Amino acid sequence: MPDLRTTLGGNIYLLMLLPVLAGLAVYLYRRPGHSRSSLVRVLLFLRISALLTAVALLVEPLFALTVHHTRPPTIALLVDDSASMGIEEAGKQRWQVALDLLHNAQVRQALDKIGDVRAFAFAESLRTFDLKSLGMEGGQTSLTPHASPPLKWNGPATDLGGALTALADQAGAHDLSAVLLISDGAANVGVDPEKAALGVPIYAVGVGDPAEPKDIAVVSALCDPVGVAGEEIPVRVTIRSSGYAGRRVPIDIRTPDGSLLTQSLLLDEGDQQVDLPLKPESPGRRTVEVRIPAQPDERSADNNSVFFTLNVLKGKYRILIASGSPIPDFG
Repeated sequence: MPDLRTTLGGNIYLLMLLPVLAGLAVYLYRRPGHSRSSLVRVLLFLRISALLTAVALLVEPLFALTVHHTRPPTIALLVDDSASMGIEEAGKQRWQVALDLLHNAQVRQALDKIGDVRAFAFAESLRTFDLKSLGMEGGQTSLTPHASPPLKWNGPATDLGGALTALADQAGAHDLSAVLLISDGAANVGVDPEKAALGVPIYAVGVGDPAEPKDIAVVSALCDPVGVAGEEIPVRVTIRSSGYAGRRVPIDIRTPDGSLLTQSLLLDEGDQQVDLPLKPESPGRRTVEVRIPAQPDERSADNNSVFFTLNVLKGKYRILIASGSPIPDFG
């Protein structure tokens, strides 16, 4: 309902002059012997009006009309659309757990009562999606006309920090009140999510087993890209493992032609490095694989190997450089 308020910015005591000035004007025009024609009455009216206007300007009246409008809060629903949501745990994939949550009647009723829900999916980037495409009928949804297709659960990376930053840019004009995040929390690229300042509370709903999964990953293999046949080349390999502390596993270095080296490795929890002595016997450029065989109870074997390229020379060249005097280039 509109609310009209009046305030006086000037000296309100000037209002006391109004009756005095008005009375003086009436007395001057109605004193004995003064004409009372219609013209005089008009002049009297104009003078009193001018006096009222002058005093009103001096007291500086301010009129404020306030219209109250209530708009429901805007809630951003962020759903993880990365490939890690396809990991199966306890007989159910993570994305199925997220869908069960969104299809839950109590959750849908709660979302309906909150206000304006805007749905987003994120993996390596942020995009909108239609809640109705997930079978969620009813409720208040605010969706862009050209929204992307439904959730695919195949994103190659999870940039949670980038998604929150993009959300802050997109939702700036929508009075964002809160964020409801559904994810497995496996953010592996982009900025730190804690540095993406939204200024609104974020309510995170985790899906998946909170325990660290049993897994072995060969993170990297570093060595000199050029070697000599018959000479040893050290290869520094970084391994990350969880759930296998104290287990001994073989680690292989091999080319398409066959295995070059096999060595036993005692695993520690977390990251560890091991130096392997690689000794190629023949020259040529080749692709070398460092691999740890998959374990029977391992979550995934997709990260059990890495590749690098090695150029093996036939031998070292003997080069003689002669100079007439010592110079820095040959020092």
